[in-house]
Amino acid sequence: MVKKVKQDKADAKGSGTLKQHSEPTIDVKQLLKDERTHKITGAVFLLIAFLLFIAFTSYLFTWEEDQDKVFSSGSSLFWGSNVKVNNLLGTLGAFLSHFFIYKGFGVASFLICSFFFVVGVNLFFGKKIFSIVRNIKYLFIGLVVLSVAFAVIFNGKAFRWGGTVGNMIRDWMYQVIGQTGTLAVLAVAVLSYIIWRFNPVFKLPTKKLGSVNELQPVVVADEASTENSVELPENISANEQKGNVLNGNPGMVNVPFQVNEPLLHDIALIEKGMEEVKQTDVIPLSNKSINKNQETIPLELEIKTV
Repeated sequence: MVKKVKQDKADAKGSGTLKQHSEPTIDVKQLLKDERTHKITGAVFLLIAFLLFIAFTSYLFTWEEDQDKVFSSGSSLFWGSNVKVNNLLGTLGAFLSHFFIYKGFGVASFLICSFFFVVGVNLFFGKKIFSIVRNIKYLFIGLVVLSVAFAVIFNGKAFRWGGTVGNMIRDWMYQVIGQTGTLAVLAVAVLSYIIWRFNPVFKLPTKKLGSVNELQPVVVADEASTENSVELPENISANEQKGNVLNGNPGMVNVPFQVNEPLLHDIALIEKGMEEVKQTDVIPLSNKSINKNQETIPLELEIKTV
């Protein structure tokens, strides 16, 4: 009995111990392929595009007031500091705007916002709405071409429209091919970029049509129509014949009534008596002809009823 009680207690203690459960391993590949991960990443990219656009736009108006603060504080603005700036995105917006616009590609840095927007939209909706590879090509070429273009156009301005990169390329081109050659190459480059990006349609100017008075209706008549045509009287004016050509109204002409003399006959149907077959003869009652010298032609009509 004593052995059984001890064994039951040992079993009770053994059953009371908790089993250790193995932690589930996180598969990185499955996490990257998950649809929820794509949507969250897309939302983050859209947020970055929105914040950069606000920071760059605000920098266009507050760069003079924040420039000395950015130079004195440096990269500490990126992590936050007690310096007060006027940029709508705070110290982070002032630092990023100074880095991309002043030290980078100038106003052409707005193309960076478009890159984050394109990637964010594709990831958020899970569809290939925009081509990312094509947008990257437009981004790199546009940054260089537009930065140099703004640096040449706004040369001598206090604000760096082309950024540091645009000013460096402009100065190098001035030294190599001169100002005239730089303008020519830049014009062709900008035109080529617009054609490659938007593919506009160019048309040569067409020859103007003649005046309204020179437009005359063309009438094509065959032999059958000329035989049945009616000769217009000489007293009809030209305005009555032409009408309004532009409105599609060729005009109306009052043609006098003409009498066809051979068809002027008074005829009547006289029914004969009912015989084997009912017959009716057509007898001309009177021959009223305008021209007395012309003989009338009798018309005969026979009707059989079944």
